[in-house]
Amino acid sequence: MPDIGHHAYAIGIIPRDGDPNVGHPPRDKILHKDELGAYIVPYSKDAEPFDLAQLSARNHLGGTMFPCQWTPKFNPTYLEIEEHFGGFNFGGGNGQLDLETMEFDWACG
Repeated sequence: MPDIGHHAYAIGIIPRDGDPNVGHPPRDKILHKDELGAYIVPYSKDAEPFDLAQLSARNHLGGTMFPCQWTPKFNPTYLEIEEHFGGFNFGGGNGQLDLETMEFDWACG
């Protein structure tokens, strides 16, 4: 915790190496079954060689999405945040912000 008395932390970014979904819009087999394109759904047989589960519960830009309830139909450029983003606790769940349309989706975990 910073000495200045608040609980906010700087946000850093590192490459998400090995994520095959970078550059592809996130999709869900149930909601978007005919529109998956090249997106590999996490926790599916196609995802096993990539070990996508290791990427879960991390704040990130684009790539494989791990929503708590359903996968919003967002563009490839989105920000996914967990309840602990920036040192703040949002009370459970996670959210996604489509950086192209500025649409926001939050789901309780």
